[in-house]
Amino acid sequence: MKAQLRTPPPIPENVENYVWGWVNRRADRIVSSMADGAIYVDRPHPIIPKTAMKDHLETVAWVNFPDMTFDTLNLFGCDKTQVYAWEWALSASQCAVIVGLQEDRKIYCEGVDILTLNSEGRIIKSVCHIDRKALWDSVVS
Repeated sequence: MKAQLRTPPPIPENVENYVWGWVNRRADRIVSSMADGAIYVDRPHPIIPKTAMKDHLETVAWVNFPDMTFDTLNLFGCDKTQVYAWEWALSASQCAVIVGLQEDRKIYCEGVDILTLNSEGRIIKSVCHIDRKALWDSVVS
């Protein structure tokens, strides 16, 4: 029996907006892609509700790594389950919290955000999985 290959579904607009917001440091685009009541999970941080997401991005994420950038490694999902995955690579040269804004570091790690959409196509849950060991190793080396 031959495996049947299926053309991947198009990426929903709100998933594209979420990714674009991270890549371009636009909290408004990230938040607007989320449904009311949505949550962002990035352990060890507490669960962040949509109402606190903009503040989290501007006072935690982008302060901790003020020059971080993201490259998209892969973006795919399943339209039947409404679950999408954004595989990314984070690069930075500064880490404000851990090493006090020292430059000329090569901070790099990979991760994936798993995005669950509601029936209207808006993100209801985003769970960030990051290679924290690679992140830590690149920060302290």
